[in-house]
Amino acid sequence: LNTRFQYEASQAVSGGLAKLDKILGLASYEDASWQEKLNYPQAALVALDPRTGAVKALVGGRDYKRAPFNRAMSNNRQAGSSFKLFTYFAALDKGLVSPKTVLVDEPVRFNIYNQVWEPGNFEKTYDGPMVLKWALMESKNVIAAKLIDKVGPETVVKYAHQLGIQSPLEAHMSLALGSVGVSPFEMASAYSTIDNEGIRRTPFMVRLIKTSDDKTVRKLEMESRRVFDPQTCYVMIDMLRGVIEGGTGKGVRRLGFRRPCAGKTGTTNNYRDAWFVGFTPDLVTAVWVGFDDNRPMRDKNGVGLTGGRAALPIWTQFMEKALVNTPFSDFPIPPGIEFEEVDPRTGTGPMPGGPKLEIAVRRR
Repeated sequence: LNTRFQYEASQAVSGGLAKLDKILGLASYEDASWQEKLNYPQAALVALDPRTGAVKALVGGRDYKRAPFNRAMSNNRQAGSSFKLFTYFAALDKGLVSPKTVLVDEPVRFNIYNQVWEPGNFEKTYDGPMVLKWALMESKNVIAAKLIDKVGPETVVKYAHQLGIQSPLEAHMSLALGSVGVSPFEMASAYSTIDNEGIRRTPFMVRLIKTSDDKTVRKLEMESRRVFDPQTCYVMIDMLRGVIEGGTGKGVRRLGFRRPCAGKTGTTNNYRDAWFVGFTPDLVTAVWVGFDDNRPMRDKNGVGLTGGRAALPIWTQFMEKALVNTPFSDFPIPPGIEFEEVDPRTGTGPMPGGPKLEIAVRRR
């Protein structure tokens, strides 16, 4: 644990929730009665060092005295679109697609065991042909559904567990949209494997235990193993960078965070859960926001709160403060990676003066 990181994490959670209270039309939490405090939104934050697995900061809620429950580790809530990473990663690693593969964003129906599943986009609109990087940037549900249909739900479950998810996962098509309960601790751990170029570090909190006369009682043996190759991880990182530079996570830049970073927003049905999981080369942080009783989060005008609006500001404040003394660094580019500019609709070379998107791909 880094005590300064822990302080900044607590400040980011309390400050972010205080702003959220106002958005929701709630009075100040400090002025609320003992009973009323149970009706306020909660948050959890977990920060890991991707290179070692060390837990640097952990906040399980806004008020331990009123609600002594560790939402960072014990709270399994639906991950929404922040879970799409696992479907995309499985499809990329299997070689079934690349970031410039074009799929069509359109109304779609899947027949599953005599039932029809019709996943729709969050915005209720469709944008037609688009490359996968752009689809992830815009968090298109239809494209994620088409991907899991291509790769198979069982494969997505396998990859999620290999990356660091420990909760049991049922192999359903709706996995693609994050209809599964996971903890912020697990999400930080899994994203950490991507950040660490495919090397899985088992998260830990205690490095060693000593007696008062300085004898070591127990020393932790850090567990690590390579589970995926660096090229697939870098391609995924590049796609997640796009989320922040021009997608659903662009609020990170709007709030002034300038470091190289990657991440993904998550919002569940009826705005019950808001997520942002993101990382720099030095730190991985997962933030969840929601009500303990699973109520929807809507502002005073009845507008639902997304991960980009409820969780992302907490993530950004914490990362800005925590890394203030850390030199800027970029993600290392492994051998075998090339960069291309493509038309985001066709995946081919952009037309002069037309739209273009830079993507990282494996060298042929």
